[in-house]
Amino acid sequence: TGARGCEILVHTKNMLAIRIADAITDQIQYKFGIKQRDQDGVKELKRGDRGAYNILALEDAGVMAALLVEPCFANEKTAESQKIFDNEDLYAKVLAEEMIIHAKKIYK
Repeated sequence: TGARGCEILVHTKNMLAIRIADAITDQIQYKFGIKQRDQDGVKELKRGDRGAYNILALEDAGVMAALLVEPCFANEKTAESQKIFDNEDLYAKVLAEEMIIHAKKIYK
C-alpha cells in the first residue's frame, strides 16, 4: 500500500481519548520521525465505522480512553516500521509515559 504514517483510532465523542491520542502521535513523530496521517494522526470513529467496534466495546466495558494505536503499517517492511521494530522499548516508553501524564491529570 502507499499509506504511511502514524494513526490512532478513537471514538469521536471521547475527548479524553482524542487528547491522549494527539499527544502520542506528536511524540511518535518527534521521537521516531514518523509523520502523522492526515492532519494530526487522530482518526475519530463513530458507531458503524470500520475499526469502531473494538473502541466502542472497550468503552462499553468501562475503559475511560480507548485507543487503537497504529504507529506504522507493520505488514510491510518500510523505513517507518523498521524504526519501531528497532526501538520497541522506546515505543513502549512513549505509550506508557503519555498514559501516565494523562492519568496524573485525571487523578490529581
